[in-house]
Amino acid sequence: MQEEIAEERRQANPQKRKQIKVIHGELLAQPNLDAIVSFLTSDLSWGGPINQKILTLTDHKVDEYVLSTQQKKLQGDAFSTPGFTLPYKYLIFAVISDWDNNFSGGERFLKLATIKALAIAAQLGCKRIGIPGLSGGPDKYPLRKGARIIANALRDADLSSFQEIDIVCRTEDAVTAFQERFRA
Repeated sequence: MQEEIAEERRQANPQKRKQIKVIHGELLAQPNLDAIVSFLTSDLSWGGPINQKILTLTDHKVDEYVLSTQQKKLQGDAFSTPGFTLPYKYLIFAVISDWDNNFSGGERFLKLATIKALAIAAQLGCKRIGIPGLSGGPDKYPLRKGARIIANALRDADLSSFQEIDIVCRTEDAVTAFQERFRA
């Protein structure tokens, strides 16, 4: 089965390359970040290990906040919440489509939601943010495709207000996929 190419590789701006770091580790264990970005589906369900951990660490306060302040969000949208008990000022959620075998337009929504999440972080005055490297696997975004889409979103977004953007990957395969996307 051949993997579809979402977008062609583009040259990275040297300044952006300095701002973006690909890190092997756990997103919620990263110190000195102003905000973290996580991905939710449009029904605002808390699937995935990062979102489950956010729920647990905030004693479900983030869910109560989202339910009281957010209506169902459209794919490609983004919104922020306080960091609650986490060591970040803000949590920023990018709203993406559910994975299915056809990716149901998810490429466009993943890119748009990532760009909107970055814009929100900039508006909030964040200087250092963390973004999860989508790790692939069964029932998840294909690893190389997710890396390509997020890398292209970072290339297209205005990153001028950020000092550092950490793409935090749980697996070595994800680290490699993201590093390949940012090579010249």
